[in-house]
Amino acid sequence: MDESVIPSAAIIAGSLARTYEYRTAGVAASPQVRWTFPARQDISCAVLLEHGIVYIGDKEGYFSAIDAQTGEIRWSFATSWARGNHQPNWRDPAAGVTASCLAGRFGYAACATGTLYELDLHTGQAQRCWFDEAQHSGHDNRTIRALAICNNLLLVSKEGTIEGIDCSTSQMLASTFCLSTDQAYGGHLPIYQHSEGRPIIIYGDEMISNHGDYTFVSVSFSGDEGLWYEYCLDEGGFLDKGGLEKQEDSCNVITEIGLPRSQYNLPILEGVLYTLSRSTLEEREEGLLALVALDASTGAQAWSYLISSDSSPILLVAAYGLVFLVFQEQVEAIDVQTQHSCWVWQSRLALQHAFVAEGLFYAFGEKGQLIVLEASTGLECWRWQAEQPLKGQLSTIADRSLYIVMGHVLCALS
Repeated sequence: MDESVIPSAAIIAGSLARTYEYRTAGVAASPQVRWTFPARQDISCAVLLEHGIVYIGDKEGYFSAIDAQTGEIRWSFATSWARGNHQPNWRDPAAGVTASCLAGRFGYAACATGTLYELDLHTGQAQRCWFDEAQHSGHDNRTIRALAICNNLLLVSKEGTIEGIDCSTSQMLASTFCLSTDQAYGGHLPIYQHSEGRPIIIYGDEMISNHGDYTFVSVSFSGDEGLWYEYCLDEGGFLDKGGLEKQEDSCNVITEIGLPRSQYNLPILEGVLYTLSRSTLEEREEGLLALVALDASTGAQAWSYLISSDSSPILLVAAYGLVFLVFQEQVEAIDVQTQHSCWVWQSRLALQHAFVAEGLFYAFGEKGQLIVLEASTGLECWRWQAEQPLKGQLSTIADRSLYIVMGHVLCALS
């Protein structure tokens, strides 16, 4: 499937590269509420939108389709979590629908019982399912945390594992990568399309304990920690066809990079992967942090930028030749060509999320604030205040409308 023809709101973080840039018309002025939709319980995974339909999952276990223009429900699918006698714990992320993704006429949704469904997006009817709850309990390490699809391969990210399903045959691929650490957790899967056509899947949200340090690890379905493997998703195979045996000629060892213990995304912009590092002895001793640019196809370091803030970014956003370092208290834009700071915006409020669309930078505050800046200058354009806290990490934007999550309510602004 060619990602360039997929609406960016149909993909978590706007693209498989997880840049949080949405290729759509933005909201240029302070918006008005167009409609609200109350879900059965708190919305539990990122809002997706394609062909005028908004898709949400909630903690009661329902995956629902909503008309983007009217806010009227089209259909609602009850997962095995909704049909079971589960008592939801609203503070537990492993409740109800835990992950979803879209792929043309089909959608994929996973629930906290461990079951994964393929749904017909026109009817809301299940076509296939995997990992039924007879195999997995509701709160074990088999809970599916993220889904992604590339070249007809459905990638399933769980706590500590990555598995693949060939969507054309429904077959599980034989290779599974299992992480042997208590610190592992499932995260979104940045995917880089190699110049030769082979996608490289980077398990970017992984923090691996390594003698007390946290290292960035890029892995495949086979291999050792700290190794960079290429997937060959074409024809359903892998470049490394040696099963669980490591093949030195099929991977590149990358330099280990000491990471702060935090959960942030790792975006890929024009073939460059951006991450955070405390790799040098001086940086570790002084508690300094650097933005590091790595060649996404080899892992070679291109450059680094020493961050002056005492705190660590909560999010990296990449677009328009800039990497935006989003801290709780400020946003800093770094030019990737000059490696210089372009602007710094002091938020004066606690930030929790951000994304960009059509040259605008949308910053979400922890107390219901939405502040919009010019991405090129950092100048404020407008702001909006909600009556309750927003969940920016679950919200999205498409066609001059914002779809904002507030607890169990989805709110359309335009």
